Amino acid sequence: MNNKSYLQLERKYKNRVDGTNIGKELIAPCLAGEPSLYRRGTAYFSSTSLKSYASVIERLLDKKVKFEILCSPVIQDKALLEILKNNSNEIKREEAFRQLSETIVLDAVGFSQNPTSVSHRTKVLSYMIASGQLEIRFAIPRNMEKAETGFNNDDLYHVKNGYFTFKDGNDVAFDGSFNESENGHVKNYEKTQVFRSYENSDIERLQDTIEDIDDDWNGRTQALKIHPLSDDILKKIKLIASKLPPGFQPDPPKPKPPQKKLPTPWDHQLEALDNWKNNNYKGILALATGSGKTITAIHATHKMSQQLISGDKKSLCVLISVPYVVLADQWVSELGKYNINPIKCYGSSRNWHTKLSSKVFSFNLHSEEFLVMVVVNATLRATKFQNLLHKIKINDSKKMLVITDECHHHANKQLVETKLPKAQYIMGLSATPWNKNDSDSERILTSYYGKIVAKYDLDDALRDGVLCPYYYHIHEVAMNNEEEEVYLKLTSTITSLYQQLENSGLGPEEKKILEFTIYKRARHLDAIEDKFEVLRNILSTKEPEPFKLFYCGSGFQSDDNDEEGQQSETERLRNIDRITKILKPKGWKVAQFTSEESQSTRLDTLELFKNRHIHAIAAIKVLDEGFDIPKCNEAYITASSSSERQWVQRRGRILRIAKHKDSATVHDFVITQTSDTELFQPLITKELERVEAFQKSCSNKLQNETQIAKIKQKYHLI
Repeated sequence: MNNKSYLQLERKYKNRVDGTNIGKELIAPCLAGEPSLYRRGTAYFSSTSLKSYASVIERLLDKKVKFEILCSPVIQDKALLEILKNNSNEIKREEAFRQLSETIVLDAVGFSQNPTSVSHRTKVLSYMIASGQLEIRFAIPRNMEKAETGFNNDDLYHVKNGYFTFKDGNDVAFDGSFNESENGHVKNYEKTQVFRSYENSDIERLQDTIEDIDDDWNGRTQALKIHPLSDDILKKIKLIASKLPPGFQPDPPKPKPPQKKLPTPWDHQLEALDNWKNNNYKGILALATGSGKTITAIHATHKMSQQLISGDKKSLCVLISVPYVVLADQWVSELGKYNINPIKCYGSSRNWHTKLSSKVFSFNLHSEEFLVMVVVNATLRATKFQNLLHKIKINDSKKMLVITDECHHHANKQLVETKLPKAQYIMGLSATPWNKNDSDSERILTSYYGKIVAKYDLDDALRDGVLCPYYYHIHEVAMNNEEEEVYLKLTSTITSLYQQLENSGLGPEEKKILEFTIYKRARHLDAIEDKFEVLRNILSTKEPEPFKLFYCGSGFQSDDNDEEGQQSETERLRNIDRITKILKPKGWKVAQFTSEESQSTRLDTLELFKNRHIHAIAAIKVLDEGFDIPKCNEAYITASSSSERQWVQRRGRILRIAKHKDSATVHDFVITQTSDTELFQPLITKELERVEAFQKSCSNKLQNETQIAKIKQKYHLI
């Protein structure tokens, strides 16, 4: 167990400022190094101090580690206090002090308590004193022993320092404000300075502190009188220790990894896990949206924890990284179903930093064998989290498993190289780890996660009944003259900038213009007027029904027709509002689902949707990842997305299996009608890429083939 974590101590520690716990971050690492001596001067000593480093101290019982505590007697007994205040007889005062120390120590070891009600830490304390491993002495300022001065609790020995002596010749000393109690170690605002023998600048202060403590302990300080425990007290404590219940173990049984049985995996999940294992526990699982990526990863976590902890007696730390809070909440909920209770590392650091700090320390000391964290990407990048992540010790006996959901969000070289830990086991999850021809993302992701070790696409999931079958309907829409003119103008700008990029490169401002123009063109296509007219015609013959989803773009009506920029966005109608205005007059109960709504509002919306209190959700991109709506059976897609990842996400979200759901229907609003087949051929090609991706696996494939062929023929794509 012996480790040298004391060699990484900071120069100072502060409780309740940055989440530091002095007991766990200063005292416990030193004790973990199995010092030959821990000598402590403290105004107040309590058995509660053991709480902050119990996992360490209990492992030290019966080892050659000596604890020596010099403290002040805080007097609660009024009769005893009167004797000390008013009696000038030295013998009687000595007897009073003996009674005082006896009362304090016997209370601390639970002498007068019912044995069945004595706390575990109290038993540990009595065990240590009885065995001679812990020695307690009381320090009384000599001026308090003079009758004319009187005895006052405010005049007590108030030193708060200590030191450790290690077998490798090193010493560590500290001098600060904290007592040897739980409040001092954990709760109060406290600070202390640390002096280390391995730091040359600390040597002088270290020696001075050790000398002062030694002088006090050995009675060489003239201003103090030292009162050791009497033989009578020690006999009584030994009697207590001898009556410890049969089978008493100072070190309680450690918690076992979760044992709750998981659902039987699908064949594709078992295959994915086998492939991952055979690739040395590293790789990307490219599993279709809705095919059980989360439960596959939980199976890996569960099995590995059992194998390592129960079999190999090793510790396992699991880091689960996700892009969004809602996805993090879903992971926490799903893990909880199988008795895995992770630390939620997102939101305010006040909610997780102290807890995680404590767990990391315990993990490093092997007292915490199964540590699970769920972190969102924003927190993963944060300094506070990174500082704790770097403290986690990974070696032959302490393993780390990194699981990243939607790992394509990590296609960033700096993040991969500086923020993600060097773990022994790594698993990336994504239906589409990278888009076609995106070699940069592929290179970055595989450098950390490894290659794709399992593929299970939508066709596979439909074949195996993991996702429900669907029908695909193509609704052709046209651009009007003004919309065509705007589109061509934006396209001309984009083409020109791309040519400049290839020939001579682009400056920072020109790159911004290119990115903005591409974005502006995409918004323009989302807002084509005919999309909303066609939608209005479709819904004119439909009665409001539950479980319907309307995907729309993030733009505004007439977003680009106002070339002079006279019309503000607040004066224009958002696409999502245009859809809502179509639905509500026809009796549809509809709720909007965007990034503008709060997290709680979005969750409420999903609950209303699930329970049929609303018919439909109108959503923008925010629904693509992280939210599950398995009961959705029909979707209308008015956004002309060219992103393969969005196609996969949106389709998978609609095709999840649910009770009483036999199939799903997808309506796609496709721009196919333009005034010039040559000029608009690239646009139609892009639109048809999405069409063919949806068409490929649908149940009404044959019915759509004629329609698709006509579009291709018109634009000379056959």
